[in-house]
Amino acid sequence: MSLYECPEHDCPDGTVCPITNTLNMQNICQACGVFSCGKCLPEDYKVCVGCVKGKYLSNQKCLYCSDGCDTCIDSSICTKCEPGRFLADKYCIKCDTGCRECQNSQTCINCFNGYFLNSNYTCSTCSWGCLNCSNTSQCSKCKSGFFLAGSICKQCSKNCSECSNETICTKCVNKFTISGGSCVSCPNNCIQCNISGQCNICDSKFYKHNTSCGSCSSNCLSCKSNDECQLCDKGYTLQTKNNVTNCRLTQCNDLNPCKPKEYCLAELGGNYCFSLGPNCLELRGYKDCKQCEPHYVIYNKGCVKCGENCEYCMSDDICQNCFEKYFVNDQSKCQRCSIGCQHCTNADDCYQCLIGYELINGYCKKLVKSECQETKDCPSQQFCLQIPEFSSCEKCIPNCEKCNNLDTCEICKQGFVFQKNLCVRCPKNCDKCYDEDTCLSCQYGYKFNQKYECSNSNCSSTQLCEDGKFCDLQNATCKQCQENCLKCASLNQCQTCKSNYSLSSQMQCVKDYCFSDQYCQYGEFCNKLGGKKECLKCEEGCKSCINSAQCEECYDKYNLENSRCEKSQQGLKSSMIIIIVVVVCILVLCITAGVIYYIVKHKKQARSTKSKALHNIQQQDLN
Repeated sequence: MSLYECPEHDCPDGTVCPITNTLNMQNICQACGVFSCGKCLPEDYKVCVGCVKGKYLSNQKCLYCSDGCDTCIDSSICTKCEPGRFLADKYCIKCDTGCRECQNSQTCINCFNGYFLNSNYTCSTCSWGCLNCSNTSQCSKCKSGFFLAGSICKQCSKNCSECSNETICTKCVNKFTISGGSCVSCPNNCIQCNISGQCNICDSKFYKHNTSCGSCSSNCLSCKSNDECQLCDKGYTLQTKNNVTNCRLTQCNDLNPCKPKEYCLAELGGNYCFSLGPNCLELRGYKDCKQCEPHYVIYNKGCVKCGENCEYCMSDDICQNCFEKYFVNDQSKCQRCSIGCQHCTNADDCYQCLIGYELINGYCKKLVKSECQETKDCPSQQFCLQIPEFSSCEKCIPNCEKCNNLDTCEICKQGFVFQKNLCVRCPKNCDKCYDEDTCLSCQYGYKFNQKYECSNSNCSSTQLCEDGKFCDLQNATCKQCQENCLKCASLNQCQTCKSNYSLSSQMQCVKDYCFSDQYCQYGEFCNKLGGKKECLKCEEGCKSCINSAQCEECYDKYNLENSRCEKSQQGLKSSMIIIIVVVVCILVLCITAGVIYYIVKHKKQARSTKSKALHNIQQQDLN
């Protein structure tokens, strides 16, 4: 049996179980026909209805959301962040360490498993092996591979995921089976086996061969034999040649674009995605760089940075054009122009000066002039800049109507408001606002709706309606989309659904269910046991797992060992090292001071003794 046989198993994210006319017929999960598609139609695998986390669907293409965003409307508007981040100005900002949900970077609301919320609204670590706790000494639930003994967690025996005590195991991790209360290993590349060692389910990229597992061909996820692949890895498609079905690179096109830092190139008999090297924009062949990023140059088939202050170069040590205030000297390096010069051909020949300087015979002389005495002497959107022996009219910040300096604005343009040293745009269709989120009055033809947003009761297209509404052209009015729909073309044709909802083939928003791990959040897995398929949390430190006892990827400060996340042993913290150094220094100073004190005191006593002895001798002589 294969992990990719359906409907016996749920198909992984990015694949679908094809519809057949034969009842109870076993099928193999088929890859969706669009790159990064998470859900596609069973009746047509080429029609994508939902992208994987971190991407959004646009014209049957899955495009990237902004960094840290799980679901978005487009690359600039995030609607839901990944756990451990919070939404601010439509972008995702990281919460503090261990925090799953926060109001801002300092105030946590809910912690990840293995952490608890302390009185400072930050997350502290639970005790070893604990999944849920109220403090460091009170654990209520243990991680997989541990059992609760009073209020602390103790570890089960090796390779055991559930146990009643240290010696009696009731469930083993994958690739192991119960035998006499302990866990014994299954055959190589086998996920589930019976007590006699016969394999029931082989691992991905392997097939069941008699009682053991044989290897599929390269880049094949599921196969009947080494010569008959059924499902390819991402980026590959099936091809049959000479009665052998294997995997080849998927060709790239408008529907199947390349990933970031990859380039679509006509090579090897088709259009394929090839990785770009560091700072490379375009490839020549599938290995050599053809064009580098700005300020880089091709060298040894890759890209190297131009020299210091160099804008364009022939090699890393031969500059062709320098940045402002620099020129190319005889050694093909960038050298500074004379004082006050913005552009020059050499150190003695300036042809454009900075503001406040005048060009005289190739040199820049500081101006002594008065263009203005106050801002009212300057044109609109400018202010009077005054420095010793010089004044000039300079532009205000962008979208500012009236200002007195470069850092502030007295009056912003219509539809803008001064905030954080900038004139930022008011909310959509707003005429005057308090800040970028709070409107005070709407533009002509618009009025406040129930959400206190400016909306147009009359419309000629859906673009004029607020989010969640469409334009009914018969009545020229904006009407509400169907329930759970963020953006729609008509009442029965949704384009973008709310979080935890996806588009059906009938363009309706239906509730998401846990079909595979990728439907769950980071640090969770899809529990497929029982009738209710739900997302459960991985063990502490695990970012991605197959089940509660088998981790695939760990968070920072954790190491993956035997499918478990163990805390990294990185020695003493820097703060502790500093404290130790300070204490040692104090001890050394104290000891040194003590030794000096002892020596001085000893010398004083010696002088006193000698003085007394001399005095006694003198007295004896007098007598």
